Amino acid sequence: MRLTQRLSIVWIASVFSAVMIAIAGVAWSWHWQEQQRRHSSIKEISEQVALVLAQSKTPSAQWKIIPEWLRINLKLLHVEHFTVRYQGHLIIAVNAPVPARANALKMTSKTHKTGAMVTKVAFSETNAVSHLSWHSALALVIAFTLVILTAWWGGRWQRKRLKEVDNISHRAQRLIKGELIASGDDVERPRIIRQALDYLVHELQDARKERSRFDAFMRSNTFLDPVTGLGNRLYFDNQIESAIRDEQGGYLLLLQFRSYDELSQQLSKQDCEEFLKQIALVLHNVFDEHEGNFMARRNDADFTVLLPSTSLEDTKRSVKSLLLFLKHIQLPTEIDKEHAYHVGIADIASTNEPYQLMAEADMALRAAQVQEVNTWFMYQRDDLPRTEIKGSVRWRTLLEEAIRRKAFVLSSQPVVTAADMDIHHYEMLLRLRDESGNLMPAHVFLPMAKKCGMSSQIDRVALHQLLKLMRYEARQPVRCSINLSIEALIDSRFEHWLELTLMQYRDVVRYLIIEVSEYQLTQHLDAVGPILAQLKSLGCTLAVDQVGQNVVSTHYAQDLNIDYLKLHANVIRNIDERSENQLFVRSILGACDNTSTQIFALAVERQEEWRTLKSLGIYGGQGHLFSETSRHSPAFLG
Repeated sequence: MRLTQRLSIVWIASVFSAVMIAIAGVAWSWHWQEQQRRHSSIKEISEQVALVLAQSKTPSAQWKIIPEWLRINLKLLHVEHFTVRYQGHLIIAVNAPVPARANALKMTSKTHKTGAMVTKVAFSETNAVSHLSWHSALALVIAFTLVILTAWWGGRWQRKRLKEVDNISHRAQRLIKGELIASGDDVERPRIIRQALDYLVHELQDARKERSRFDAFMRSNTFLDPVTGLGNRLYFDNQIESAIRDEQGGYLLLLQFRSYDELSQQLSKQDCEEFLKQIALVLHNVFDEHEGNFMARRNDADFTVLLPSTSLEDTKRSVKSLLLFLKHIQLPTEIDKEHAYHVGIADIASTNEPYQLMAEADMALRAAQVQEVNTWFMYQRDDLPRTEIKGSVRWRTLLEEAIRRKAFVLSSQPVVTAADMDIHHYEMLLRLRDESGNLMPAHVFLPMAKKCGMSSQIDRVALHQLLKLMRYEARQPVRCSINLSIEALIDSRFEHWLELTLMQYRDVVRYLIIEVSEYQLTQHLDAVGPILAQLKSLGCTLAVDQVGQNVVSTHYAQDLNIDYLKLHANVIRNIDERSENQLFVRSILGACDNTSTQIFALAVERQEEWRTLKSLGIYGGQGHLFSETSRHSPAFLG
């Protein structure tokens, strides 16, 4: 029971008790005064009768007829029985015998001549109402009405004041939970406490924003090039290693402006930095259309671009556009624009070691520079994977047939907590069964699905399949997560379907975790924010994965009330040996401090990594260290 409710009960009980005591006191006082008035009146009547009897020579004969004045007074006093004995003889008798309901009173009066006179009186019970005139009754009605109205107004005023206290108490409770809420339309009292809470909320919001800016600044200085804003060498080395281990395929590009030394001698440092920024802008304009691209400046005018899960045709087309746009950058006349930019390309799938991949790309770059023109070069291989030589038409046909046949398979991987190694939830991983019956991982077909505009259709099939599994095949309630693309979430038709579907599966929605990619989320924050809030209101839990794949601010976690953040594999791998990655994890944990957001680590493969993550304060993790990806998950077999 809240304090305000207890105060209301005490106030009502106190007022009721006071009113009852007042009424009882008034009733007793009136009754006592009425009795005293009667006794006094009877005493006066008795004395008058005694005086008359004392002066009378024949009392019995004189009092055979009761005097009118005596009858009137007895009637006014509500006397039902009145007897007078004088010198042992009954002189006066009115309404004898004594009624059972009457109050008897016996009085003895001494006369100055003949001795004692005994008077016996019995009163009938009377009530205050019978003695009230209409003036008095009206006054009482008005008085009671005023009392009732005053009590009602007082109760209403108190409820209003207590409601204001409740409002500020409720906001204080939400502040304790980490929700920074300023005062709104609801009135809050005491005002000084409201002002203090508003001040604290403002200070905490500024502190969190400053902390977020500091964390972003720290991560930027660790992983970003200060001149161009692209990734630095350390950042790109992490990305290459991650791309090779994940077997995503794709291509690595090395871009070099060979005349940078000559340019730096002719231009000032500021002009040289502006030139490098123009190259970075061209890289963004050309390669931002590729899903999951990574760009970095390794040194001086050497740039690298990583295009995972990208076909060779798309890579060639983008490189040609790159060289064409680079020619439009203004250079001093002494520098030959036609022999300034060269690109070397290497196939990510050609090796399992990052240094070998870089060596192959560097050899291709040297081969391109020999040709005396702005060009690119790549060593050709005859054993390209079949997934890379499929054309767009074949991909579309394959995906449409898979959607029609629902040829998608959900496998699961457990996510455990660091404290007790209990399973927190299962992440569902999507696979596609191709024409040969082989299972194709998501990173192979999803980029092509996005290119063909079929992401929302695939997400619809996968989510509906998961919801049916959770309802009909789970032996006990188990939390499961599934990744949805941003393209699907911002599709109005998919949004409408998603809302209806979640309402149909309301019994399992509270166990459903919706995951989105961090980079895509930050690129479409304004469009996706309301949709995620709606999913939250329907009962879903929200998670953001691939955190740290790109250097962005994590302030969205507080703005969107994100439940889980999952750190990308390139942050986790060999974290026990990389202090800069540990610094990154600490900054993420610090940014989410005093919030309900929990941090998980992806792709944990070694005990040393897991021990380091636990010492940093990570909440949980997933990866091959805990279990292999399994199609037959305990989540559904019980």
